[in-house]
Amino acid sequence: MVTVRRFAELEDNVVLRVLVVAENECFDSNGNFQELLGESLCRRLSNSPNKWIECSDDGSLRKQPCNPGMAYDETRDGFYNPNKPFGSWTLDDDLQWQPPVSRPTPVEGFWFDWDEDNLSWVKKEDIPRTM
Repeated sequence: MVTVRRFAELEDNVVLRVLVVAENECFDSNGNFQELLGESLCRRLSNSPNKWIECSDDGSLRKQPCNPGMAYDETRDGFYNPNKPFGSWTLDDDLQWQPPVSRPTPVEGFWFDWDEDNLSWVKKEDIPRTM
């Protein structure tokens, strides 16, 4: 079984695509993993001069899973969804969008919807499902 590593191609800190490469191509002569070797391999395979960085499909590297269209924050070394859900929401340290008011505790039979005009959560009743 071949172990693989994923690398994201970045242009203006936006992920263009993700390549999966054999992990053994990313080790130096001393057997140590080197991200720069993976970056170099991706540049050769893709014929692209863009920056390539290692990423993951489960968020174990660089805060979140990496997919095309995701943004990369160099300062926090992580990927995030650049589509801000609402104008008042901000990115937290884990690069997750957070509302200015915490979501209320779940209540059986209800759900909560964000009201941007009033910067609050609105409790909504579940619609019973018929079979």
